[in-house]
Amino acid sequence: MLYRQSLAFILPSKHESCPFVLIEALSCGKLCIVSEKTSLPEIAENAAIYIDINKPGELSKVLRDIIKGKYNLFNRRGINLVKKKYNPETFAKKHLNIYKELLE
Repeated sequence: MLYRQSLAFILPSKHESCPFVLIEALSCGKLCIVSEKTSLPEIAENAAIYIDINKPGELSKVLRDIIKGKYNLFNRRGINLVKKKYNPETFAKKHLNIYKELLE
């Protein structure tokens, strides 16, 4: 509920491995602004806006653009990505395959 009522989800992390909050925000169709570092680009692919967190001006520019309605297309990208890549069945199958490989 909180994701849907927000303007955007912002995760300016320098040290992140697998942030489930990012996947949750994407699944709600929320525009996500994340750091271009760590695993975040691998997780969000083309469904997020990436910023250099060492340049604070980038975040303020993106926020201005969001208010102007520039990034509406991203909402659908996030929902589609989560359905394809992070649905429970696909997620479980991928992990099961990894375990099977490790056991062989």
